[in-house]
Amino acid sequence: MFEKKDYVIRINGLKNGENDFQILIDRKLFEEFECEEAQDVDIKLSMRVTKTEKMIKIDFSFVGNMQLTCGRCLSLIPFEINKQTNLYIKFGEKREEVDAEQWIVPEGENEIDLLSYIYEELRIEIPISPVHEDEKDCDQEMLNRLKTNNSSDEKGEDEINPIWEKLKELKIKQ
Repeated sequence: MFEKKDYVIRINGLKNGENDFQILIDRKLFEEFECEEAQDVDIKLSMRVTKTEKMIKIDFSFVGNMQLTCGRCLSLIPFEINKQTNLYIKFGEKREEVDAEQWIVPEGENEIDLLSYIYEELRIEIPISPVHEDEKDCDQEMLNRLKTNNSSDEKGEDEINPIWEKLKELKIKQ
């Protein structure tokens, strides 16, 4: 069950040194951001949070699978996630995101919300237009339907819908 609090690390609850956390990510994370591309999401996120007096380092390890919709045939494609990344959080005067791998949080901050960061790290792994590597793996019935519809559209280009013809006549009269 998706809960935002699972993506929040309480700084004052961390001991100095290494702290390990795990989150099971499902489709609900993507639904939270209204992302419909990812289906059947099953990803295990392991986080090693290393706290020192001046900084927190978080090592992320994403391992799992999701289903994506093929842009060619609209069937589902299995997509594997195996990604490691790091986030460095330094303590300073004001909250600031220096870059994708470095944040500054105020010294008295009690929590670090990682929800958006985790979503964005997974989101950039999804191809812009996922398709089966080999067209033979696509749903052949759907491909045939698309080819049939496209060829019938091309044949009808010369024929003009009577409604549009009437509108053209009105435009010419003015």
